[in-house]
Amino acid sequence: HPAKANVYLVQAIIEYVSEPEDILLDIMAGTGTLMVGALIDRNIICVEISEKFHQIQVKALEYLENIAPGISEMISLVNMPCQLYLPIPDLANHIIFSPQYASIMKTKGTDSWNKDTGYDFQEYSKSPLNLGTMSEFIWAIEMERVYTKCYQSLTTPGSMTLIIKDHIEKGQRVLLTARAVNACIRA
Repeated sequence: HPAKANVYLVQAIIEYVSEPEDILLDIMAGTGTLMVGALIDRNIICVEISEKFHQIQVKALEYLENIAPGISEMISLVNMPCQLYLPIPDLANHIIFSPQYASIMKTKGTDSWNKDTGYDFQEYSKSPLNLGTMSEFIWAIEMERVYTKCYQSLTTPGSMTLIIKDHIEKGQRVLLTARAVNACIRA
């Protein structure tokens, strides 16, 4: 996956924000890193827009079931855009995810293959609801809607943890973290 979450970071977040038997939700689950939470008695819901990565999650779940029989009863895998899945009131105790960045997955013809990672970005360009294909302006509006749907899906009390990394563009630091915090406050 081009933006795979660090499993140790995800495990540390899970242990910090949740308790055994809590329901954890990742609305942009990629390969399903959040599933490690089931190994420490958390119920997991992974939502992923890409069929390719959903199938990787299915295989990962099969592997987990082999090493921890019965664990599949604690994990639900959903293959659809998070905007269509949410909101579901009181769905999760905690939402943990790494939001996509605007235009990061947009492809133009044959330049979609990344020779360094071996990843074809057209996989994520298939759905018009994919946040990574949206312009900065549309992405900001849509992310605020997504955060609102997340809040509407949390139990009380509940929490939402975002894994975000600022980046450099044209020699300037792009403060993605500040943008996300402001959008969450508005939501």
